[in-house]
Amino acid sequence: MAKFENAPLPIFIHSLYRSGSTYLFNVFRRSHSGYFCYQEPEHEFLIHLNSTPDRLLEIDKDTSARLRHPDLDKPYFWEFHQVHRHLAGLFKKSFSFDDYFCRPDESLSMDQHAYFGALIKHAQGQAVLQFCRSAGRAAALRNSFEGLHLHLWREPRNQWWSFKVNNSFDPATQMIYNAKHLPPVLINVRAQCGITTFHAETTEEEFTHFRSKPLNTKANYLSFYALWLYAFIETEKCADIDISIDRLSNDPEYRDLITTSLASFGATGLDFSDASAPITTFLPREQVFYENIEAIVEGIFLQHGYSHQSLRKIADTRQSLNKIFVHTIHTSNEAASRARTAALDTHDRFAEAAAHAAMEMANATSTRAELLTLSTELAAIKETFNARNALIEVLENDKRDLTEHLRFAQSELSSARLRNEQQHTDHERLALRLEHSQIDLNKTSEMLADTQRMVRELQTEVQRLKRHNIRLTEQLNGDCTRFTSLLDMQQKEIDQIRCDKRLLNEQLSELILRVPLVTQPASPSGTAIQTSDD
Repeated sequence: MAKFENAPLPIFIHSLYRSGSTYLFNVFRRSHSGYFCYQEPEHEFLIHLNSTPDRLLEIDKDTSARLRHPDLDKPYFWEFHQVHRHLAGLFKKSFSFDDYFCRPDESLSMDQHAYFGALIKHAQGQAVLQFCRSAGRAAALRNSFEGLHLHLWREPRNQWWSFKVNNSFDPATQMIYNAKHLPPVLINVRAQCGITTFHAETTEEEFTHFRSKPLNTKANYLSFYALWLYAFIETEKCADIDISIDRLSNDPEYRDLITTSLASFGATGLDFSDASAPITTFLPREQVFYENIEAIVEGIFLQHGYSHQSLRKIADTRQSLNKIFVHTIHTSNEAASRARTAALDTHDRFAEAAAHAAMEMANATSTRAELLTLSTELAAIKETFNARNALIEVLENDKRDLTEHLRFAQSELSSARLRNEQQHTDHERLALRLEHSQIDLNKTSEMLADTQRMVRELQTEVQRLKRHNIRLTEQLNGDCTRFTSLLDMQQKEIDQIRCDKRLLNEQLSELILRVPLVTQPASPSGTAIQTSDD
């Protein structure tokens, strides 16, 4: 909850269109008690705060006169212009209608909180914010900023007729039914009234759309009264004081009571002596029209969980106004009643004509769209025809090229066939050779198997021979060893024999030397016998 140091709590005036809100705003503005009054802080014209603030001064007493507002000594949005430097960039288009209802948790969006907070913070006095579009966010405003909250209301039938002062209020009602977070009870009403859903970039576009789609009299009052009833119930929940502009205008005692009540909350210096809200006297036959529609609306509210007690309380409050309404039938009332009836008939005819015009416009739009489509299709056909001719020419060229390519391809095909036949013959030869090769391979495989078998046999034989060779080698080595030993023994014997021979020769020589020489007889061969050591 926002707090503003050294500043009095703000005052919030919650009302609907044409309920005396401009009068109450002006009562605070003209007071000398230091109020700084903002009129309709959610008005769509305030979008100029962001870029063209001087335009806010354009809505002056002439505009107020056209709307039958009280005379204002300053432009409608004068206070906004005074503090526009603090508000630049804060106002959003959605504030006017899209954000009419607060979120389900009864809180303001951050954008709204920043904007309304800036209005209160920079007010050059005690801030008074007079709303015509706060019924769906009154609780959120109280939760966010506290302050004094006033509920200003007007008898609904008179208020509805006051809407007819210009062609803005009925479209505005339909735009409220297009808001975000529309309560279920009003969604039901929107469906019953046939209010369409439409949103645009600017509020002006939305006004233009709904002006072209007026509701008939029954739907018009039904949608208005449902919104009036919803606003009354929801605003009463958070209001500190409720103010009937009808009683304020016609009941001096009530006027004093309101002045005292406001003073008890610190709102002083307020003069209501010039309050003057017009009151229309409706004849019984007119009242039937309103009563039937009001009963339908109240039935819808009961279906959505609103209590009989709350609806009965509102009915009693409205009934208390009867003492200031004069229901005498005289010429002027009868004439006024006939005029109102004629006006409603005219409105219905206008609504019917508008609906018919809208249908015709839709048909015309559809026809134009169809013509545009046909023109587009015709242009497309022409383009297609031209493209077809160009395509035919291209195709003719392609045909010639293809014919040439075909002849070349046929020649290539013939060559390919010959090559294929040759390849087929070669293939047969290769197949035959492959068959022979396979036979040779089989034979080779058999030979290889035989060879492998022989190799294995040879390897076995080699192993056997190796083993035999080893045995022979071992045997030979043994024989060699024995032979060597034998030779050594024989050599030793020979050496011994030689030694013995030398000894014998030496002995023989000694014998010869001792024996005289004897002539030897001749040998048979005629040669002398010789001795020798050999």
